[in-house]
Amino acid sequence: MKRFLCVLSIVFLTAGASSLTAEFADTLNIYIMDCSGPMNLLVVPDSMGVEYETTPAFELLNSILTLNSYSSPVAGEWMLDSVSVDVGTELPSLDAYDIIFLTTGWPSSGGRVLAEWELDSLISFIDPPEAPVRGKPRGLFIEGNDFAYNHGDTSALHSTYHPIFDYLACLLLDTAGPHFTILRGVTGSLAEGLDDIIYYGTEDTGPRESVDDIDINPESPAAPYASLVFTGVESKSPARGMQRRSFPPLHKDTEFMVGATVYLPFIFGNIDNSSPSNIKLYLMARILNFLIPPRVKMDTTSLPDTFYIGGRYPLTCFKHDNFEGATFFLSVSYDSMSTLDTIATSYSGPDEAVFTVDFIPDATTDNLFFQLSGRDIVGNNVEKIYGPFVVTIPTGIETPQPDKVELSAYPNPFNQTVIIRTGNGETVSVYNVEGKLVAKIPTDGSTARWTPKDLPAGVYIARMDGNGRTLKLLFLR
Repeated sequence: MKRFLCVLSIVFLTAGASSLTAEFADTLNIYIMDCSGPMNLLVVPDSMGVEYETTPAFELLNSILTLNSYSSPVAGEWMLDSVSVDVGTELPSLDAYDIIFLTTGWPSSGGRVLAEWELDSLISFIDPPEAPVRGKPRGLFIEGNDFAYNHGDTSALHSTYHPIFDYLACLLLDTAGPHFTILRGVTGSLAEGLDDIIYYGTEDTGPRESVDDIDINPESPAAPYASLVFTGVESKSPARGMQRRSFPPLHKDTEFMVGATVYLPFIFGNIDNSSPSNIKLYLMARILNFLIPPRVKMDTTSLPDTFYIGGRYPLTCFKHDNFEGATFFLSVSYDSMSTLDTIATSYSGPDEAVFTVDFIPDATTDNLFFQLSGRDIVGNNVEKIYGPFVVTIPTGIETPQPDKVELSAYPNPFNQTVIIRTGNGETVSVYNVEGKLVAKIPTDGSTARWTPKDLPAGVYIARMDGNGRTLKLLFLR
């Protein structure tokens, strides 16, 4: 096995980063399994239109490493992860890898049919029975229409089928013309906007229809997801057309995801890279971004089980995507996730892997939840939910009773003086969020006026002496 290591990458973590941050900073480990055969040689043009001889595996490798070495975004996508790539012809132990690229070829080129145990191993790789060793979702890319012909054709001429096809999201050739020669980036597809990806100068050999004849196995656990992938043909896997899907849901009852797959039933290396220039890099960027979704985690080690109204609590959130452009949201719910309010938005970038938000609870509840989510530019979504937590009034301040006289204040929030209406002339006591008495205000009839002096801005609690009715005041400077 020959090993290639790309070190020209953007490093976004600084020395001394916390362990939570570091787990998102691992090098993206890729294995290219070349089963296309030693005689599967391609002649394709470079970005200047000059033809050169190459192989399917080399074109994958070259695109990945070139993309990772760019110092500027490709099609608005800037790769943030460093990349390590292994290339071989046999299936190794897969625990050390995040993405597998599989090239296939016809027997006339020396290509080989994968063994049943190899196909089963690839399914276990993308849909493991337990959380992956590296702790993040995995991706599988397969190219070559012969893969469908050998392992998934259920036409009249063949009856082969392997459940791996239930997991496949597809990039397929357009049906226009006598041969399938153009990949079209239709709206909503993985290659949206990358129109007219030309399949360069090869003979139209081998079966071209076998992909259409693959039926989903309805008994497969992945079948409900696969049936949502293919436009207009819910029973087929895959159907003719240009498709994509978001990352599948969480695996069984655990917190890790089923891996994503992409199937390209032609050779990636045969894409004409001369017009438009760098179209291979654009497509590879989309594929890599699709295969690894954003990752998020909130540091809950310093959070209390009980929050107090008006208190200030820093929420530390860790986020990462392998490409720039992902958006992350922190939301809060006071009613067991029935409603959500977004309290912070952040983005993936080379210099920021952590964002911190000061949370100030403003209502009592026994069902406080936080949701941390991320969405990348190819439509992958990820979310984690934390809770339940309790929010209560600070110690020393009585809980208001519904049958007591109303208490109100205007303006609230205020930046100088607040007028507190008591309704019955009671004296008003004001406490800070720690329950310490900071002011005692006599009333003039049914109102009290309070002008804080030498007190910091923040939340205060007003309480009517005698009946214990309370009201939150927000003092701004």
